[in-house]
Amino acid sequence: MRCCGNAPWSHDALAVTDDAGFLRFGDCLWGHKATASTIAEWEAGCYHDGDSVLVLRPVGASSEDGERAASYWLAKIEGRSYDWWSVVQIGIKAIFGQLSERIDNSEAKFWCTEGCAESWSIGAGLNPWAPKVNPTPGTTAKRLLQGKFLIVEDAIIDRKYKIEV
Repeated sequence: MRCCGNAPWSHDALAVTDDAGFLRFGDCLWGHKATASTIAEWEAGCYHDGDSVLVLRPVGASSEDGERAASYWLAKIEGRSYDWWSVVQIGIKAIFGQLSERIDNSEAKFWCTEGCAESWSIGAGLNPWAPKVNPTPGTTAKRLLQGKFLIVEDAIIDRKYKIEV
């Protein structure tokens, strides 16, 4: 989970290992296809944009589960297009209230958290975002507070970039 500077939104990505064995972040950003971002690209957000990061894993997840989720992300999520229109709909809903059941429950949507949730759910058989069909980073934050995620304390070396919970 990543808090984006002083902005009112956050972001979810999945740690993956590329074919060469390098750690990357399975990322899906507005206006782009899902891609495995380098650590340097992620650190740039922390250094230059004032972002902070919290590394989470689902409660009960093993290292093997994480590897299965990451493999799924690389095989099935990488290359998908970000569904920017659905994010606009969520913004409209936040401002004007519930407009239709379709805005809340469309499984056709795809953004950052969708890739993480699908990878954990289908790839590893764990879904801490349930029962939410189309989770957002806000769902991730709620599930963290509900105890469905654990914070991986030693994952962030530079503590000034850690999100305080």
